Amino acid sequence: EKAQATMETALLLVEAIPQKLDAIVQLVRNGLCCAKDLQLGPSGIHDPSVTATYYRFPEPLDQTTPLEIAICLCQFFAFVSVSKSGYGLVTKSGWFKLKRVQRLMHMRASSSSDGGKNATSATFTSDDAINRIIDESLEKERADANRCIFVGANVLAIGLCFFWLVCN
Repeated sequence: EKAQATMETALLLVEAIPQKLDAIVQLVRNGLCCAKDLQLGPSGIHDPSVTATYYRFPEPLDQTTPLEIAICLCQFFAFVSVSKSGYGLVTKSGWFKLKRVQRLMHMRASSSSDGGKNATSATFTSDDAINRIIDESLEKERADANRCIFVGANVLAIGLCFFWLVCN
């Protein structure tokens, strides 16, 4: 039992890592940028000759400091993670969901026009209420999918902008 509890705890931690890792990398990236702007830390992290001892970059990249390389790695992580999130919002949570909802709405519209109305008035009114609730729910899901497409496109654009920051 104790081994199973430990395994379940480990799985919960693994599932939470991506969200926490994004926040940690953001904090580290911002701290490194502040250190660069305020010239904080040991002089070696601001010295391009330290970088040149490990790797010889071509001109003008030979002026890259170890601190700038660390910032670049954090920016690259942001580029990958934010772009991936935006793409997922546009596709899975947006476009694919919208297509499924539209297909359901089309199927409901065609089945309601084909169906006969032989039921009593009490059953008919309760069926109408149920159908109205389902139609409102589908309409809300369609609006949510459209919103996800819009938000995802913006998040994807922000993520792709991080590539410029990596190159900078």
